[in-house]
Amino acid sequence: MLITAGLTHRQTPVLVVGSVLTVALALLVDWLASPAEALLRPRGL
Repeated sequence: MLITAGLTHRQTPVLVVGSVLTVALALLVDWLASPAEALLRPRGL
């Protein structure tokens, strides 16, 4: 929602904040999912 608001109203700071929050969320999910991936991966792969 922040990214689209920044684009439609041409507000660069809002666009940057939305983008940074999106990247932070993606990295957090990747970090939290890595233990599950290690546990669920079949042996030998």
